[in-house]
Amino acid sequence: MNKDLLKRLYKNIVNTINDKELTITSDSIFLTYIDKKQQKLIDILGPSCISLETLTQNEINSINKDLIYQFPNNKISLSAIGIYEYEKSQDFIDNNKIVQFFNNKWKLKVPQPISDTSLNIKEKLVLTSLLASKAFSIDQCINTKDESRLDDWYLLFKEVNDFLLTKKFIKASFEDINSPNKGNEKLIHQMMRTIDSLPKKTNRIVISNAAKNYHYYLDIIDRKGECNREKLKYIIELLTENDADHIQDLRDLCNDIYSKYFSKIYEKTPFANQNYQNMIVKISRELLLS
Repeated sequence: MNKDLLKRLYKNIVNTINDKELTITSDSIFLTYIDKKQQKLIDILGPSCISLETLTQNEINSINKDLIYQFPNNKISLSAIGIYEYEKSQDFIDNNKIVQFFNNKWKLKVPQPISDTSLNIKEKLVLTSLLASKAFSIDQCINTKDESRLDDWYLLFKEVNDFLLTKKFIKASFEDINSPNKGNEKLIHQMMRTIDSLPKKTNRIVISNAAKNYHYYLDIIDRKGECNREKLKYIIELLTENDADHIQDLRDLCNDIYSKYFSKIYEKTPFANQNYQNMIVKISRELLLS
C-alpha cells in the first residue's frame, strides 16, 4: 500500500483523537483500542475517513483491502490491521510491547499481597452490611438499579451503622446516614459506587464491578454453590480484628439483620437457609477459641 496514503490515513486518526481529547495508551492507537469494544474504534475511524475521490488512481490501485475499512459514500479509513502495520513500520509498536501490554493488564487481576487493610467508617459499614445481609453472589446482592428496594437497604444500613457505633466498631457515625438521599441520588447508590478501595482491601472478595453493573456482593460462593469458608473467615476477622466481644456481636447481627430484611431487599433468596448462618456461627466459635 502506498506509504504516503498509509501515513495520511493514520494522521487523520491521530487528529480525530486529538480533537476528541482522548488518551492514547503506551503511545499506540492499536494498543489503545485493541481491548475495547469495536464501536469505540469505529467512533474514531468514522470521522477520520477520506474519500476515494480525493485519491489518485495509483493510490487507489495500491490499496490493500486488509488494511482499510470501507465506509459509506466511497470513504475509507484504516482497519485495526492497518493501524498495526503503520505503527509497526514506525517502531511505535512491536511484539514485545504487545505482550507487555497484556501482561500488565493480567497482572492487575492477580491477587496481590494486601498492604493496607485499614477500613474507614464507610468501608466498615458497607462490608458489615454485605456480610449481615448475606449478599454472597450476583443472585443475592445489593442491586442499586432496583430503586424500589433502596429505601429498605437504607434502613438496613442505618441499623448496621447504629450497631457499629453502639458496639464500638467505629468511633463516630457515618456522616451521611441520617438521610436516605445524598443530593439527588439515593444514599445507598452513592455509597456503593464510591467504595473503590474496598475490593483491594479485601483481596477482591468485595465485588463492586460485577458482570452486571450496579450489583455489589461478597464473592464467597464458588461455581458449585458452596461457600468458601476461608473467604468468609477473612471478612469476619477483618471486621472484628479478632476482638472476642466483636466476634460474638457480629455473629448475632448477621442472624438478626438477615431475618428482618431478606424478604424486603431481595427478589431471590438462594442463601435463606440456616446453613450460612450456621457457618458464620462455627467460624466465630473457631476464632473465639483460637
